[in-house]
Amino acid sequence: AGIIFYLQSFRSGVDILHQCYKDLRFVGRFEPALGSQLNYIYAYFAAGYQMGTIFESKLLVVDEFCKSIDKCGFAASFQIHRQFAMNLRQRSDHPTLFNGPAFEQDTALANMSDQARKMTLRDASIF
Repeated sequence: AGIIFYLQSFRSGVDILHQCYKDLRFVGRFEPALGSQLNYIYAYFAAGYQMGTIFESKLLVVDEFCKSIDKCGFAASFQIHRQFAMNLRQRSDHPTLFNGPAFEQDTALANMSDQARKMTLRDASIF
């Protein structure tokens, strides 16, 4: 699905990636579905769309789905992205810190295994 951005703008690919997520989830391909949803978020950011409460609610729904299928690493990624969107929308003395209602970085990272912590930090560094 990522190749679409070599052929068209981010704005025109956002809906395609979200549909990929829904289709893959429907057929039980959860990890590829979540990967597609991550690409949707990156395309959404790159396209410059508004990061309002509707976008945040989509992230929350996917976060809850991740937890329900025991994909906590994916859940952390969606929580980080949600906190990122919140940090951009709300005034803060430290907008680069992920300490808020969606994600508490110190607590979350302290509760992860070493491998999970490394993967989460790697994944969060993409944007």
